[in-house]
Amino acid sequence: MKIVHLLFNMRLGGTEMMLIDIVSNQASAGEDVTLVLINDEHDADMLARISPKVNIVHIGRKEGSKNPWGMLKLNYVLRRLHPDVVHIHNVKALGLIVKDRKVKYVFTAHCNGISNRWVLRADKVCAISSAVKNDVDSRFGIDAHVVYNGVDVSAVKTCENRRVAHPFRIVQVGRVLCETKGQDILLTAVAMLRDKYGIQVNVDFVGDGASVPLLKKMVKELRLQENVKFLGKKSRAEIYGRLCEYNLMVQPSRDEGFGLTLAEAMAAKVPVLTSDLEGPMEVIGYGKYGSYFQLGNAEECADKIKTIITDYEAYCTIAEEAYDFVLQNFDIKATACHYVREYKS
Repeated sequence: MKIVHLLFNMRLGGTEMMLIDIVSNQASAGEDVTLVLINDEHDADMLARISPKVNIVHIGRKEGSKNPWGMLKLNYVLRRLHPDVVHIHNVKALGLIVKDRKVKYVFTAHCNGISNRWVLRADKVCAISSAVKNDVDSRFGIDAHVVYNGVDVSAVKTCENRRVAHPFRIVQVGRVLCETKGQDILLTAVAMLRDKYGIQVNVDFVGDGASVPLLKKMVKELRLQENVKFLGKKSRAEIYGRLCEYNLMVQPSRDEGFGLTLAEAMAAKVPVLTSDLEGPMEVIGYGKYGSYFQLGNAEECADKIKTIITDYEAYCTIAEEAYDFVLQNFDIKATACHYVREYKS
């Protein structure tokens, strides 16, 4: 089967990281896979991680450009490739395509809140979680198909030593953007742990984004300079190799369609704590394989961290069960195969 995946930019992010695994796994399984990148700015390290079996085509459009040349070149390339399926990962890209009735167009909704009606141009819509499916279905009256995000479980180093670090070590991974990822909630909770319970914890933020200056200001105001580090952007190999060094992953998101970083931590056998958004709750089996707190509630977040520290052995047992849950439900090989089945159905 000739499959074309269509994406605007290859930059560090959950969608892009997962797509690298999908195209690489599909190509390794014998499919004819091409990745078409519309815009001209990409992360070289991300591109280098794509399997050499995947053909990569650069359209070279300037981001935000209204010049029709980019759209003309895109459609010329798509016609020349003669694909069986075009898999689109950004809703606005659906508006750039001149459809060919011989080609099947599949769109994946990677987040909640999609309002662009270009969605309706797709022949099939997939969603990364039931939460995203319900959102898309309610907005457009369609029946999206759930295909869960996937983790390359075999690449994640697992915890072998269950000793609790002193201070307790917490990690948060993701784009540093408070309005969606909620890192400020975690900082407030860390200060509450100290002031309310006398518990000192250390937090490493892995990632980069517009909220770094705001969070650094918060760290100073809350007197957490000795407890918080901003490690910046790290390669996935580094992340997968070091997650196991932490006692807890906290994902305090205000908006999250799935929660790939939670699944990655679970694959490392690290206990996880998340806000109670529907997408992340699916990932943790609605509380069976991880802990949760009320969305935006820093005090409850602090209380849950205290509980985990106090009864850490029990939460490590849950983490062992969570590993099996991820392996059975969120392994990237299953995700890649599931999409191929969706293309054919």
